[in-house]
Amino acid sequence: MSKTFTLILPDLEATFLLGKTLSQYIVSQELHHIFMTGELGSGKTTLTHAIVTNLPNAHDCEVASPSFSLINYYPTQPEIQHADLYRCQDNIPDELLDNLENPHMVTLLEWSEFLPPAFWPAEVLQLKFEHDLSSPLARRRLTLEAFGTKTWQVLASLEKHFAAS
Repeated sequence: MSKTFTLILPDLEATFLLGKTLSQYIVSQELHHIFMTGELGSGKTTLTHAIVTNLPNAHDCEVASPSFSLINYYPTQPEIQHADLYRCQDNIPDELLDNLENPHMVTLLEWSEFLPPAFWPAEVLQLKFEHDLSSPLARRRLTLEAFGTKTWQVLASLEKHFAAS
């Protein structure tokens, strides 16, 4: 069972505002797993950058796509595991799976559609990035889907926050 709502990100500033807001839920320990889908260049790593740079101890973080390293770690509070499954669709790293169960680590996962459902934690906020083809601008349509009671509450709060903006 899940709940969803859709958000339009008209520009980079809106993406960074969303990242800052999501980082607050991470710091308050209400959010531990953010799984992202979307084609190349849709904004997954940009949002990750916005989240990570708004966390405590982010001053030493160089946020980059983990396409080649598969997993990047950021020494924020809490620590971030930023993974990309695009190149390892048939061979999920054990390290990623182990860290999904670590209550002291937050996972930001790109190309999450390649993680078999059996490995999904109970609490996940999934973000589906799409280009908004109805607009001549470079806008993104983002569908947020919450899995799990705690994440549903986060989603309801996000919906109120962004509806009021």
